[in-house]
Amino acid sequence: MEEQDDEENEENEENEENEENRASIKRATRNTADKYVFNRTDSIGVQTQEASTCFSHSSTRCIMKLITKFLPELFQITKEDEKNLYPEAPYLNCFSNSEDISVIREKLATENKCPIQNKYNFMIVFYYTLKRINKKFDIDGRRIPLSVLNYFVNKLDKFYRLREQVTDENMVISIEVDTAVKAIILQYKNYITTNNIYITAHREFVNTTGQNETHNWITDFPLGARETITNGLYISFGFYMTKKAFVELSKDPFSKTRNNFVSNRTNPSGSGHAVIIKDWSLTEGVTILNSWGEKWGYKGYIVIPPKYYYKFVDNNFNRFFWGNKLDFTYLKINHGSNFFRNRLSRLFGGKSRKSRTSKKKVGKKSRRETKRKTN
Repeated sequence: MEEQDDEENEENEENEENEENRASIKRATRNTADKYVFNRTDSIGVQTQEASTCFSHSSTRCIMKLITKFLPELFQITKEDEKNLYPEAPYLNCFSNSEDISVIREKLATENKCPIQNKYNFMIVFYYTLKRINKKFDIDGRRIPLSVLNYFVNKLDKFYRLREQVTDENMVISIEVDTAVKAIILQYKNYITTNNIYITAHREFVNTTGQNETHNWITDFPLGARETITNGLYISFGFYMTKKAFVELSKDPFSKTRNNFVSNRTNPSGSGHAVIIKDWSLTEGVTILNSWGEKWGYKGYIVIPPKYYYKFVDNNFNRFFWGNKLDFTYLKINHGSNFFRNRLSRLFGGKSRKSRTSKKKVGKKSRRETKRKTN
């Protein structure tokens, strides 16, 4: 009897500890989410995506974060305007949870548009970018983020049709909106050109085999991804997981129980998914923004501390389809001559043009001396 009582006491203590942990982390999540959700300078709000468009959503958000960083005067919102962007506020046309082109056109039409100009600027560039990605790349699964970001970086004019005349036949949203988007993108292009800035797209994989609480994908966050967060940019985070597991994760991402998120089937049903990592720290972990609406997690966000790293690791579906890998795709800001110097160095094995020329001259001299001796 005493042994049974001891077991029950231990179980109760563990449950209390779990509840305390969940409560403290949920508070942290709420604080983090509240900080982001109502800061509408870099997000339209938590969107409810259409089926299979998560990769284009995450790519669009990475691009938008970069553009808004360089052109704050076109996107930054005043504190006074921010008050009117709460869900209870009257400016409802400043948000949209639909990707339907007819709904978007109606919301972005001049007579209905968001009265806060900088918020409207964000909306038109966001939706134009999203629709261009969907049309250009279709739904191409896990390959999409890097393909999209490379296309954005290397073919900006083509991506935004900067050299084309907007017509009824080729417009994305409307002639008026498409023209306004082109004007904004031209300002972005002029800014990076004038300031000698070069953008590159990168992808890092992290192998989750053998990870533990001390060393895992959060504690050993990829260096390139860390730099991206430090520079105020977003990361497209890709993984495989069953939909049920991801839904459950949003409801209670803080439970110690692993079995809720582990499938024992060799070939479980599910799919790849991409979300945004918008913040990381060694102590607090990663802040994830999904695209399934504000009912997912806390207002669309969850925070995963390092000790709960296994929520994305103990997943047979990810092991089966992606070999225990997690995908980090992002844009990198490179400055001026250093960028080209480093590229040339990599191309020529780390040797400058001068050293290569000197080597050629020494080689010719040695051959001449050898020839004299032979004669």
